[in-house]
Amino acid sequence: MNELAEARAFASILLDLGLSSASYIEHKLSTLASGTSPATRWAKRLVVLNLKPVDFGFGMFGMASRMNPNAGEQLQGVKTTVLECRDRYLLPAIRALKNVETVSLMGREGLDVEVTRALAELPRLQSLSLEFSLKKEDTVSLEAFSNLRILMLHSLNPGRKIPKSIRRMIARCPALDMIGISLGDDADEDYIPNLDTIFKASMRSPSFVPSLTWLRVARNAFTLSATSVPYLGSLQHLDIENSTGRIHTSFWKALTEKGVRIQSFAVYPLDVAAVQYLASYEGLTELHIRGNRRMEAQDCPEHLFAVLPQHQRSLRKLTLVNLDSHKWSITEQYLKYVLECQRLESLCLVYDDPDVMLPLVQEKLSPNMSVLLTRITESLLNLKELRVCPVRFEPNAFGYEMGDMRMQQLFDQEIGISPITCSRTPAFQLYSSPDRAFLSPPPLDFDPSSRCFRSRMAGFWF
Repeated sequence: MNELAEARAFASILLDLGLSSASYIEHKLSTLASGTSPATRWAKRLVVLNLKPVDFGFGMFGMASRMNPNAGEQLQGVKTTVLECRDRYLLPAIRALKNVETVSLMGREGLDVEVTRALAELPRLQSLSLEFSLKKEDTVSLEAFSNLRILMLHSLNPGRKIPKSIRRMIARCPALDMIGISLGDDADEDYIPNLDTIFKASMRSPSFVPSLTWLRVARNAFTLSATSVPYLGSLQHLDIENSTGRIHTSFWKALTEKGVRIQSFAVYPLDVAAVQYLASYEGLTELHIRGNRRMEAQDCPEHLFAVLPQHQRSLRKLTLVNLDSHKWSITEQYLKYVLECQRLESLCLVYDDPDVMLPLVQEKLSPNMSVLLTRITESLLNLKELRVCPVRFEPNAFGYEMGDMRMQQLFDQEIGISPITCSRTPAFQLYSSPDRAFLSPPPLDFDPSSRCFRSRMAGFWF
């Protein structure tokens, strides 16, 4: 194998310490530890899964032990083999990967202190992603890491000890460019610290210069207020998910006063203070409002749409998805504001699609589909992707809005009889559903003869 092919083949390495890897993990780890594996020369990315093998009570191992009286003993032997292999070879294997720049660790239990130290010693490490289920009483020793540029912490439970460890680590990483933090399922809702608790040590340094350009805070991991803003002076991307009541008005006012102009904005729920911040400057390139289909008292779509023209010369992506149809569905007035953003390349809209079979049909809020597609085709000449997502209000016991395959089928049929009446042929791809990681259907096909979009999934629905 020549050097170019070898570099590509071993650019990324996966170490899965789960029980299913028992047949080969010893050879893999021992080869790495000895320094004879090509990965020690070429690997830039390291992924470690199942740092602590899971219990036998679940999955196929648990099923096997219940079906075969001897299986439990056999599987215990497998677990012992994996653990012995890990204890003997894992640390030297990690230390041998001296060119690794990106590390991802994922598992069901807490971090191993020795493994953490070994990773922190990697001389070229720049990006760290950790995903572990931590309990309230758990501690995390992260201060060994330094000079990181990217930090992603998933499924954390920020008890009173964990933010301190994060703060010490961030203080040792003065050039951090990206930070993402989200909570786990067992998070303590009674203790949600302010975001500035992890920035304090850095901001006290006489040589402190804001370097962070990308920030994501999910599932109420932190409260945001004005005290965090001095660290965010260079921020360009802000993503805050499910943060009801956790963003103080002072946060948006401080961003405005400091002149921070975020280019990519993804915040939900949205309130008037946030929209006023968006109205304080020009230059927004991406705006994503991703809801959870629950009604939010502070939702203010009328204010948000009115702000769009202010960013019409820069806005490239606009996403509205999983939002309350009564408030967020595209209307004639809202469409007028959207069409002023003529440089849009990607657009996702909520489309009110009432059930015509119900005895009391609510008034349809969105314009006729043919009118909507025609006006978008005429006005948004740079558009490459359009998603029109049907939403129907059907409150259940949880207050959600529901959608199903039958609704999607009817919606595709409606699109199929909605011709584009202008002379211009649409240059964009049309989708009739949100972008999902695994279940996103293909785009609809444009038929020049009927001037309608047709679903490729027509046969699938039946």
